[in-house]
Amino acid sequence: MLYHRKWAWAHIPCALWASVVNLAGWVCPLTPLENALRLAAGQAGYEGGFIAHYIAPLIYPVGLTQQLALLAGAGIVVWNVLIYALSVYYLKRSRR
Repeated sequence: MLYHRKWAWAHIPCALWASVVNLAGWVCPLTPLENALRLAAGQAGYEGGFIAHYIAPLIYPVGLTQQLALLAGAGIVVWNVLIYALSVYYLKRSRR
């Protein structure tokens, strides 16, 4: 089943936080902590955020514009809202 409340209560705030951080262009607060720990361990830090450093090169095509990235981020938010709305609808429908 797609809907399990215990996972939704963990997933929803995480998805919202990740969406806000990415769509607003903020740096995750864990990135400065990671860089500080890397420097303390004698390693080099990096510029930008965690997503830009580790994840973006893997999932975003070369030449992706900021507008397309924002559109993709908004699409992910809409997709999550749609999936949760359908899950709640089918859950309520099955209880009748």
